[in-house]
Amino acid sequence: MDDPVISCLSFVVRKTCLTFGILLSFLGERLLDLVGLVFNILAFCTIIRIPGLIEGLVNGGGGPSFRWRWKYVGIWQLAVFILDIPLYATIPFYIMCPWRIYLVVKGAMNKNEFRHFYWEGCDIRQRILKHFVLLLFDILAIPFAFCLALSW
Repeated sequence: MDDPVISCLSFVVRKTCLTFGILLSFLGERLLDLVGLVFNILAFCTIIRIPGLIEGLVNGGGGPSFRWRWKYVGIWQLAVFILDIPLYATIPFYIMCPWRIYLVVKGAMNKNEFRHFYWEGCDIRQRILKHFVLLLFDILAIPFAFCLALSW
């Protein structure tokens, strides 16, 4: 024999647990939204990533819904950003020798390498690192060129 009070309390406890589960699910999705938002904002800060970000969202193909796809694209862009951190460390050296920037951009524009700047964008990364090594030789040669100019 069921007591109406116990029956009512069990109903309230069951609904409270169900509501708490829905609340935790909602809060978990909002936390993932914040994480995805941070990664996507980071991708937008590096302007060259914007076409890849948009293409990943628009042409995501089958699989996850759009609600999850933009989180995956944000994580993907973070991974590529981490891969590019050594390239960002070369910026002060390129500022010291700006003619190398022109050579990198000119070579990349001739081969249209900026269009494919994802994982397969290794061509542009190799070009930047190759010109960085040449730039280091340029920096080492500057004092000798200065001495040579003064000796004439």
